[in-house]
Amino acid sequence: MPVLSSKGPIRGDAPDKYIVLIGVVVFVFLATFGGQLAIDALIALAMIFAGDFLEKRFDVDSEDHDESDDEEEDVRIGKWVAATFAVFLALNVLVPSIPPSVQSAISSAVNGVQLSSVTISPLSSTAFLSRAFGALIAIAEERFFRKSLGNIFITRSDPVAGSLADGGVFALAHWAIYGDSFTDIVVVFGSGIFMCYADYRTRRASTSEISHILNNVLV
Repeated sequence: MPVLSSKGPIRGDAPDKYIVLIGVVVFVFLATFGGQLAIDALIALAMIFAGDFLEKRFDVDSEDHDESDDEEEDVRIGKWVAATFAVFLALNVLVPSIPPSVQSAISSAVNGVQLSSVTISPLSSTAFLSRAFGALIAIAEERFFRKSLGNIFITRSDPVAGSLADGGVFALAHWAIYGDSFTDIVVVFGSGIFMCYADYRTRRASTSEISHILNNVLV
């Protein structure tokens, strides 16, 4: 299949580089605890860099070649970060309010293709370790699903279709964990779409990275 564009609209900006560095430091910290937590952290670390392989495989250039300091641009990006975080909060509040009868009907409709539920053991008895891993997995997911897959989908279709596809894949990747929860899947699907589109509008991978980290650590 011919490559339609090699220049991905979602760029790996300067904050993204520092966020990746933070992710590596958090991984080293979590790995010292050993056991399942260390394995989960290693998988998250692999996701951070697996996206780079995908970009090369699909000839997508996501490097930011313009790192000039623009105060107005920083303000605009800050607004999109706030908007994305607000969408996270809104979805978590509004989706659970959908009438149970509607949720049950939709869940029954997809029950035939629903994956078996997987019980995930707690990462740690301490809230701190859970939030530390939450920050790491947020970085990993945004690097993989938005900076890499989001770029691939958008460059081969358009911003809206690409964002929808990205949100769909993001939801499928969470199906084994949230597949039996209608509200959780809708929240993941909706947030995935909006984060991809926000990154596209700002041309920055750090937009969704920051908002996702805030969501996982604070919510």
